[in-house]
Amino acid sequence: MDGTEEVEATQLPATPDPADQPFQEPAEPDICDPKVFTEAVSQLDNVYVSILGDNCHACDGFKDEVRRAEALIPIPILEVSADQCPRLADHYGARVTPTVVRLEKGKVVATYEGAGAIEKMKQGL
Repeated sequence: MDGTEEVEATQLPATPDPADQPFQEPAEPDICDPKVFTEAVSQLDNVYVSILGDNCHACDGFKDEVRRAEALIPIPILEVSADQCPRLADHYGARVTPTVVRLEKGKVVATYEGAGAIEKMKQGL
């Protein structure tokens, strides 16, 4: 061997062309995950989180009160189902429904429980 021998070329696998791949929607974040939810609401100066039960009769009328309060309270009110997001309800200490939690920059500053929560929210402003 004089160092001039031919070496057989090895073919590398072809890099897939992204245009040939089927489009996949990015996965939506799990808003029921306390970490994801807290990260999202920490972008807001103030927000109320209304934690309601799906089969809670008191919550049905409470939803209407929340909608009326939204016109009077200059802070957004987010509605969360305790049944669909139990870890999130647990994270905010919701022992009863309805429960309303006021957050500032993602941190709990007030909690209002029960049917009188709307009136307590108004007094807390």
